[in-house]
Amino acid sequence: MCDYVTQVKETCDALVDSGSPISEVEQIASILNRLTLEYNHFVDVITTSRDPINIDGVISVLVDVETHIDDPF
Repeated sequence: MCDYVTQVKETCDALVDSGSPISEVEQIASILNRLTLEYNHFVDVITTSRDPINIDGVISVLVDVETHIDDPF
């Protein structure tokens, strides 16, 4: 997950450097849209939350989820 998120962030940084910035909401959408099916429940929770969530919060949730998927016990 960390490698995946790093790739997305690097792409977003390259867009900023080229004069085409991408909003944090678009960055989050980009990350969530390409996750595998096993993350669907968490994507639903993130996208339907009434509390605003920033990209660092999304990354934190996804890294935690990955840890539980890889080691369920």
